[in-house]
Amino acid sequence: MGYRCRIPQVKLLLNQKQRQKRLTWATEKQHWTVAQWSKVLFSDESKFCMSLGNQGARVWRKTEEREMPKCLKSSVKYPQSVMVWGAMSAAGVGPLCFIKGRVNAASYQEILEPHRESVGYW
Repeated sequence: MGYRCRIPQVKLLLNQKQRQKRLTWATEKQHWTVAQWSKVLFSDESKFCMSLGNQGARVWRKTEEREMPKCLKSSVKYPQSVMVWGAMSAAGVGPLCFIKGRVNAASYQEILEPHRESVGYW
């Protein structure tokens, strides 16, 4: 019937309000000059989990093969992870910073301060 076992594609779920905000932001900046964009700093943080296996593996098996080692996937209850932050601007790419804890406005400013010259900000 044409069915195959596949790993689902990952897509960011955005509601209508988030979509509208992104469209408005892009529309406002669509005619920006290089000089205007050169004053922008793009940055983001991301969490990376270091665990065995991945979420994407699929197994074709029969019901009675459920517990067979070849049909199992390892898991870790609390995988080790690391949070990193990076930035880029017209001046170049900034350093990759390792972060402890969550990022809020105050901790974000603490991250930016020592690296402001390397990413051409301020």
